[in-house]
Amino acid sequence: MTRIEKFYHDVPRRNKTNLAKEVARLCGYSVTGVLNWFRGFSVPCESRVLSILSEKTGIPADKLFEWIEEEDS
Repeated sequence: MTRIEKFYHDVPRRNKTNLAKEVARLCGYSVTGVLNWFRGFSVPCESRVLSILSEKTGIPADKLFEWIEEEDS
């Protein structure tokens, strides 16, 4: 799991859609594209987009898609 996947996983369900819509609007991408980033299906390559994702998640841009070990529940 990547850091951004973990972040999105931990977002309360009622807030997930609004977060994806806001990031999509700010980045100029579709909600589906943003959800693909959050779910680890694709990675944006524009530094502007990485900067926006970093701002919204609190994760440094160079760490957003870094692989992390899942914690045991």
